[in-house]
Parts: sequence; C-alpha cells; structure tokens
Amino acid sequence: MEFIPYPYVGRDSPAIGRYRIEGHQTDAWDNDLQLPMVKAAVVNVKSPVSRLDGYGALLKFFSKESELPNPDENHLERAGRPSSLHIKTRMVRAY
Repeated sequence: MEFIPYPYVGRDSPAIGRYRIEGHQTDAWDNDLQLPMVKAAVVNVKSPVSRLDGYGALLKFFSKESELPNPDENHLERAGRPSSLHIKTRMVRAY
C-alpha cells in the first residue's frame, strides 16, 4: 500500500484533504466531467436500514425545519449512525 499525502482540495470535494482558499491540487483531468481530479482517500458510509412509514414518516415530513426537500432520497429507508465505514483511495474531483 503506497502512502498518499493529504492533497490540497476545494471545500466541496469528497476527498479527505487539506482545504486551501488559494487553489487546489490537480493530478489528472476528467474529459467527461471537465473537472480536475485528485488521487485521495475517500470515506464511504452506509446508514443502517430503518424503514419508516405511516404516522412516523408523516411526522418526519411535517417536523422538518426547512422548506427545502430532504437531499437524501432514502431518508425514509435508512437512518442512524453507520456501524462501520470504508476508506478507499481513488480519483475524485478536486473541488
């Protein structure tokens, strides 16, 4: 396993790295997405199954604080803290 230092990445990058205002590090270019890519460690988690329906789902919908829809499309199927996480090294967007 090779050591990969924490790269300089943008605030919205999924990579584990160091945030810097001035710019970001670039290791490659993705022609399909037209974005700079960086090789970095990425955390992948999966919440445990917790199906919610009926009155519980209705209460969750009406008790939210924001008028915006929930960004997680599976929020009624999965909830809670994950029991484990996976850290893998791969190419991801730099910002």
